[in-house]
Amino acid sequence: PLVVYCLAARRPPRCIENPRQVSAYHYPREYGEHAPSFSRATLAEHAGGAALFISGTASIVGHRTLHTGDTAAQTRETLANIEALLGELKGFSLASLAYKVYVRHPEDLEVIRREVDAALGPGPSRVYLKADVCRADLAVEIEAAGGGGGPRTAPRGAARGGAGGGYTPPPTPPRPAPGRDPPPAACSPWGARAVSPGAAAG
Repeated sequence: PLVVYCLAARRPPRCIENPRQVSAYHYPREYGEHAPSFSRATLAEHAGGAALFISGTASIVGHRTLHTGDTAAQTRETLANIEALLGELKGFSLASLAYKVYVRHPEDLEVIRREVDAALGPGPSRVYLKADVCRADLAVEIEAAGGGGGPRTAPRGAARGGAGGGYTPPPTPPRPAPGRDPPPAACSPWGARAVSPGAAAG
């Protein structure tokens, strides 16, 4: 089934980038003529707190895929990237979010489920969907969303590194090369998926 999300607010959301990753709109041309235009996460603040939307996240550090062929390690690295995003904020944790887990190959489902369960425990809601993922060498991609309250911004560098080690971005993000797409004017809360998700994998 097709699911369309429509979000509206009186004030613009805040775009959140991941300290372990190159911003998607600064990806080099090896990933395509036009760079993706989405933020790693979007924070929508309101009088009662805030809502956090984490875009599709995978086993990418800097702009490189890690752990090709190792689905379990890719899942752990993906969760480490989500933790790094949460380290840029206050008031959110892995346990406070709901998750969509996109699985490329149905036969990898149990491996992915085992790693997700180990990281999240029994509490957070999660759904597993069979879908293509943004790169051919990636086996899993995870989106998340949740609500929270309190102060938002944490000190830079509070995020923890994962299995692939930390990624330290330059102090000032590089300007797009001529002909490259500029950063997005507005955030894309659920990211830019390659295809619509298919039937549930389990």
